[in-house]
Amino acid sequence: MLAATVVITLVAYLGWLAWDQRQTRIPGTSSFEGPYDPWQVIGLAVTLVLLAVVVTWVGRGWVAVVVIPVVLTVAWSIDAAGDNSTDANLWPIGAAFLAVGSFLGVVVVYALTRLVKRVARG
Repeated sequence: MLAATVVITLVAYLGWLAWDQRQTRIPGTSSFEGPYDPWQVIGLAVTLVLLAVVVTWVGRGWVAVVVIPVVLTVAWSIDAAGDNSTDANLWPIGAAFLAVGSFLGVVVVYALTRLVKRVARG
């Protein structure tokens, strides 16, 4: 379960986010946004929520809580550290926010999944 969670998390990141590295000009302004579109981030989040639910449901919730945030943060950090934009040196701050946010998100999914599993058992 550990190796599968690592691989699925990494493939999800690569599939949803890693391929899109261009910022988009906001129409009517000189500002840029991105590189990710909202649908990409939502897709990654839904994928990782489903992964956390499955891993927790089969009784390996600690794997989801530890592995998903670590693999996601490392993958994003490697990607962001190689960026050449003017604000690329801020990636450690983004990595910290991603690590904390993804950890808290997976903990919530873990707790809700365990609750639903307990209620389903009766």
